[in-house]
Amino acid sequence: MHQHSPAFIEMFQKGNPKSIPILIMLYYDELLKFSLRITKSKSEAEEIVQDAFTVLWQRRSGFFSDLSIRKYLFKVVKNKSLNSQKKTDRRKKTLNAYAHSETELTVAIEIDMGGDDYLLIKLWREIEKLPPQPKAALSLLAKGKSIKEVAGIMKLKESTVRAIKQRGITALRKKIRSFFTTW
Repeated sequence: MHQHSPAFIEMFQKGNPKSIPILIMLYYDELLKFSLRITKSKSEAEEIVQDAFTVLWQRRSGFFSDLSIRKYLFKVVKNKSLNSQKKTDRRKKTLNAYAHSETELTVAIEIDMGGDDYLLIKLWREIEKLPPQPKAALSLLAKGKSIKEVAGIMKLKESTVRAIKQRGITALRKKIRSFFTTW
């Protein structure tokens, strides 16, 4: 670790813009490797390290030594990296749950209809082709879930679920028109 003079620390505390590139040069690579081990994503790790330096700069007046700066940067990067990884894991888990429930619902709809209702089966297949969020929202709504319940399951605001639902319905309307023109 490099020891900076008290004059450098004072320059940093007072907000001299020449101090931050020196700290970035000293700690960036080490912090990036540390974050990358946790996040497994270079772009995410780069963003986290950049955020850490931004937070450090905003709180610069409270640092009195290189050691406290280094410890603080690692603490921020560690926490942000772990939070990012948890968020990624939750997202993957949620998407896997949607995929599983949608497959079950498709099979159930096809069995219930006994293959007699061609349009409904075709419509359901079009729902399956939608992007992940509209597909998940419409699938849950088709199962009888309310907007509020869907928002809770998808960890979104109700207004966001309504907007996603509307986008999905708009896309389906375009497909439905083509059903009737080819039928």
